[in-house]
Amino acid sequence: MTEQAAEIPFRFVAKTTDVEPGKTKCVPLEGRNVLVIHMPHGGFKAIENQCSHEKKSMEGGRIRAGKIVCPHHGANFDLETGKAMSAPAVLPI
Repeated sequence: MTEQAAEIPFRFVAKTTDVEPGKTKCVPLEGRNVLVIHMPHGGFKAIENQCSHEKKSMEGGRIRAGKIVCPHHGANFDLETGKAMSAPAVLPI
């Protein structure tokens, strides 16, 4: 996430029980699609539901070791920083 993204205030988008551990749920928020991620060992993350590689949905991506894997082309992104961790993506999310 960028510093600007960190400044966005919290918004209620779903109940914690709406997303199973290790799964994702796409929700609308202020004209965008946000992917809510229930981390496998607890806690939640949220990202814009769009891969930086080809702007495809990240919904259904595997969550592993603090990363999300794009379900379309396999790019990995760090869920703390948004940094692209593998090809074909080079830009952060």
